[in-house]
Formats: sequence, C-alpha cells, structure tokens
Amino acid sequence: MPSTTFTVRPNAGFSLADLPNLQPGDNLHIKGLQNLRNGGDVREPNLSSMRLNRLHLTWARNTNSAEEVLEALRPHEGLKGFGLSRYGGMNIPNWMTDISILGRLVDVKLMNCINCSQLPPLGKLPLLTTLYLSQMTNVKYIDDSPYEISTENAFPSLTEMTLYDLPNLKSVLRIEGVEMLSQLSKLSIQSIPIFELPSLPSVKEVYVGGETEEFNDHGASFLRDIAGKMPNLTELMIEGFHQITVLPNELRSLSSLQKLYISCCGNLESIPNMSSSSLQVLGFALCNSLKSLPQSTTALTSLQRLQIHYCPKLILPANMNMLTSLRKVTIMGADKRRRLYNGLEHIPSLENLSLTDFPFLRSLPDWLGNTLSLQKLEISKFPVLTSLPDNFEQLENLQKLSIDRCPGLENRLDSRTGEDWYKIAHVPNFESDFVHRINEEEYSDSDSELDMEVDEP
Repeated sequence: MPSTTFTVRPNAGFSLADLPNLQPGDNLHIKGLQNLRNGGDVREPNLSSMRLNRLHLTWARNTNSAEEVLEALRPHEGLKGFGLSRYGGMNIPNWMTDISILGRLVDVKLMNCINCSQLPPLGKLPLLTTLYLSQMTNVKYIDDSPYEISTENAFPSLTEMTLYDLPNLKSVLRIEGVEMLSQLSKLSIQSIPIFELPSLPSVKEVYVGGETEEFNDHGASFLRDIAGKMPNLTELMIEGFHQITVLPNELRSLSSLQKLYISCCGNLESIPNMSSSSLQVLGFALCNSLKSLPQSTTALTSLQRLQIHYCPKLILPANMNMLTSLRKVTIMGADKRRRLYNGLEHIPSLENLSLTDFPFLRSLPDWLGNTLSLQKLEISKFPVLTSLPDNFEQLENLQKLSIDRCPGLENRLDSRTGEDWYKIAHVPNFESDFVHRINEEEYSDSDSELDMEVDEP
C-alpha cells in the first residue's frame, strides 16, 4: 500500500486538504501533533471522511491538548492498522473504545504513552492478529473490559503479541476465567516484572528479556512459568537475565523445542540436561560465566546448528561425535586459552563452519584439514593468522571459502605468487577482502593502460 508521512507545522493546523495525493486505502503517518493547539486545529475534511488502510499518530512531546487533539483525529471505521506514539494524555477518546470504529483492526501498536492507564477494548477486536505495547508505565491490564466468562473469547484472532517495558502490567485481563489468546503463536516479553502469564498452549515461539533489575530478580520463576504454561514451544530465546546462574530444570519438559537461544546472561554457569530429541538449533552468546554444556547435549540427535558467540569459559562436552546431524557450527571469539574450542574436530558430518574474531590465533589446528565433510568455511577477523594448515588441500568437498580481515594471509593466498595458493586452488568459490582489492587494482591498472594508449598520438 502507498504510504504518506505528514508533519504538522506550528500554527498550521491539519486537514486532509493538506494531502491532495492521499487516496483511499493508503497508509498515513502524521507526526508533529504537539503543534496542534486544540481539537479545533483539526479542520474539515478530517480523517473520518477517508477510508485509510493504516494510520499512525505521533507526538514529539506531551501537551495539555493531547486528549482533545486525539479525539478530533477520529478515523474512518474501516481502518486495518493503528499506531500511537508518545501520546501524553491520561485518557483515550471515546472513539478508541468504540468497537464499530475499531472492529476491523488487524494490527495495533501503542508506544511510549507513559501517562495513559486505559487501553482500547483490544480483546474484543475480532480480527486483531498483531499487538505491540511498549513503555506504558500506568497500564495494569491489556484489556480491562468486562467479559462474560462462559461465552466470550478474548483476543480470538491474535497470533503475535509484543509486551515491552510495562512495569505495572499485572495480567492480560482483569476478569479471571475467560478463555483467551487461543490462536497466539508468537510472544515477546521484556521488562514486565509483575506480569502473570496465562496458560498459552498454542504459543510456539517466545522471546523473553530481563533487562530491568526487578524482572531479573524473579527471572528463574518466570522461566519456570514459561515451561509450565507453554508446553508446545518450538523456539525459545532467553536474553539479559544477569542474576541467573542456573537455568531451571523445568525447561527440560519442553519436548517439542526445536530452537534454543541464550544470550547476555553474564552469570549463567550451566544449563540443565536436555533430552529433547527435537532440538535442531542451539545458540549461546555473551554468557561470560558459562562453563559447560551438559553431557546430554551429545544425545541431541536432531541438532543441526550450534552457535557459540563470546563464551570464553565454555568447554564443549566429550563425545561430540554422537551429534550425527550437526551440520553447521558458528564460533565467535576464542575460549579462555585463546584458541578454538576442543571437541569441534569430532563432529562427524560438519558441512558449514564459521570462525570469527580470534585476535591471538596464529595458526589453525591440523584437524581442520581432516574435516573432509566440510563444504563451506568462513574465516574472519584473525589479525595474526599467518597460514592455513598444511593438509588444507585435503578438503576436496569444500565448495566455498570466505576469508575476511586476515591480513597475514593476503600474500600467501595470492593466486599469482602466494606460497599457500595450492592449498585452496581446488575450491570453486573463493572470496576475500584482499582478492577484491587485487581485482580493483588490476582493473585500475588496465584503465590506466587504456588511457595511455588513447592519449598516445
């Protein structure tokens, strides 16, 4: 859909007449609403006279007139998307509580409305599929409306919900016992310290972020709730729980889990034994205290991808040769001994290996040349690396080699004069930053020669 952004100028007011190219079905973002002094500055024809597809309203700062202005910006009842940013009013206008106006909404974004404690009757919107709420300090319930417990289903179509920085949010509904969120499949939660999770058996993907100290304090309890109330999870991302030293054992019950990512948990030392035969992707990032993975990791027979980013104390388990499905490994940052992690050499079917940011590594281990299943290798940010292993040419299945920011290899891998070129000459696709430079220099040289030829009399 065509999109238009309009910024209200000081003392200019607003009317659809200011947007002569705006058409029914377009998306409209109005900024600078703090420049409207009152509702009277919204002139005819107004928003209710055009059937827009999506409308986003943004203030740059709070004003005493915000509530009156928002009341005057009532849209047409066919609106499918609505967003509100930095609205400073304490209350919402009447039209934002009217189902006849909001009933066709598919997505709603309400952001940084820090004074507002009231939300539209979001749970009663029959077509709403996506909801994003952030930085709304006074909100206690996502929907504070009355419900008939036995007959109503709140949020009947919602599939994706994001809740960020809602410090006083208690629960989804004030009324208990109402069926809700029956279609929800994706949930993102960050910095909502007192929120009580409902039972969400339909949810497949969850992101949960700690960030605030209050949320961190009961992070383990919240993670236990996730395991108990979302039993059918297939993807879980945990980030920023700095107080947790051990992940709760309840996470073992997530038998359908396919992807698990854990990042920025600085004090995390260990994770529970994992028995999920369905786990396909396992990732860790910036977990500086993480010391080990459980021996049960080697029983993850479906594991296809392993990512380790800046976890210097981590020791990989023995028997990595049991991971027969593991095809791709991504490593960023050396271990505490400033070298590659032990155990990688035992992965039997490794096809894709990416190594980044090893500032002290002068050479790659010989086992790399014995990883005959390898098809793609990426090496980046090895500032003191001076050579490839002598047996590198044994990698006959290697189809792509990428080398970036490894200055010590530039001369050795020069296709014309490099003493190590023979080690990689068999690779069909070789990419590197210095090859690009060489090609550019050759192109520049040929241009100069051509210019000289043209200039000769």
